[in-house]
Amino acid sequence: MILLDTNVFVIDRFFPRDVRYEQNRRLVVTFPHLSVGFSIFSLLELCGIPSFNLSTRELRRWMYSFEEAYPVEILRPQAAKEESAEYWLSTFLTSLLERIEKRVTLGDAFVLQTAEEFQVETLVTWNPKDFADRTTLPVLTPVEFLAQRENSQ
Repeated sequence: MILLDTNVFVIDRFFPRDVRYEQNRRLVVTFPHLSVGFSIFSLLELCGIPSFNLSTRELRRWMYSFEEAYPVEILRPQAAKEESAEYWLSTFLTSLLERIEKRVTLGDAFVLQTAEEFQVETLVTWNPKDFADRTTLPVLTPVEFLAQRENSQ
């Protein structure tokens, strides 16, 4: 499974004139042929971006029907069945703080947390420098990911 950063969807939905739009779109159309994940926290971030211009109904449709617009799996944090909610939250927050201590934003800390929890193969983002030296996962731009995929087929 690959994990997508929010910027892939921001470009696809809101910036059709962006110089990266066509390259980004090449990735988006491959989603039905891939195992693609998107963090619930990234989805919340994505919903916040147009929140000033959308009705409550439209925002809720985005939040609860996102998988109808894009063939992706929304990844939600999982607690082990034997963990109490208090223990899980404490562990989760400690892990986030450890990531933030490595000089990442809260949003990027959520992305890394999700990537490692779900053991994704690759993180795909337009901002790989945001994750440089902060994870052992391969972090690729959409262009790099597509080139790697084409070379392996």
